[in-house]
Amino acid sequence: MLDEKAIFDAAKDGAQKLGKAVMPILQDSAKLLFGLKKELENLNYTIRSIEAVVKDAEQKQKPLSNQDRDWVEKLSGVMKEGFDLLRSYWERSQKQAAIINGDYFNCVNLANYAVSYPYHLWADFRTAGKIKDIRERLDACAKDRRMFQLRV
Repeated sequence: MLDEKAIFDAAKDGAQKLGKAVMPILQDSAKLLFGLKKELENLNYTIRSIEAVVKDAEQKQKPLSNQDRDWVEKLSGVMKEGFDLLRSYWERSQKQAAIINGDYFNCVNLANYAVSYPYHLWADFRTAGKIKDIRERLDACAKDRRMFQLRV
């Protein structure tokens, strides 16, 4: 006959294995549901392109006109906001991965993560909204560049 400790250890081990298998699937499903993964990748590429444009503008030998300087400052502000968003999302993802993949994985953390899962979904939803805001600001910058024929 098995003692209680052996039964508890077997149940704990089974719960941990199940949690490790199920949680990443739930996470990826939610991100795919919102299209967040693709949007974050697109934002990353856009931010890298903007960073190159801003650096080129700063390195130009001739001084920028007031219009051009204003446009570069707006673009730089959007770039910094996008970079901050990407960084905070990455940090949150790393913390979640550490809990799920074993660094802090135990039954208590698994239970806390499962209970707080709606918060993580809400945070992803907010992140998607922030990406939309950044995209709208980038569209406004592009429109200004075309409208005023800015050459940086």
